[in-house]
Amino acid sequence: MESLCEFEAGLNTRPNDGRVDRHGNFIIGSYNKSHRLDAHAIGGVYMLPAGSRTLTEVLGYKIRCSNATAFTPDGRTMFFCDSPTRRVFVFDYDPRSGPSNRRLLYELPSDVDGVPDGKDHRAIWKHN
Repeated sequence: MESLCEFEAGLNTRPNDGRVDRHGNFIIGSYNKSHRLDAHAIGGVYMLPAGSRTLTEVLGYKIRCSNATAFTPDGRTMFFCDSPTRRVFVFDYDPRSGPSNRRLLYELPSDVDGVPDGKDHRAIWKHN
């Protein structure tokens, strides 16, 4: 194995959820390893452009636990959630600059178990 680049050096984080867009760019978010204890949003969401070894932070805010990153078939829209917030956001997406124009798509009600997570969408929709 070979490391492509350093990831959030000095922070108590690890890479969590990520997806490759239609142009080969990798969007990857982090996971605060202590987020259940300290509730701090210290992580970021990054783009690793195709063929590059340099991560560029693409959101203007910090997160706790990256999940549910996905793209529409045309590649012009990106979905993302910071699971502890229980909110799924939709962004306009440009493969050169990443996500922009964040809008709330869905918020999981507080009386429903689970959190939005890319590995199992049933938690998002089970109350409908």
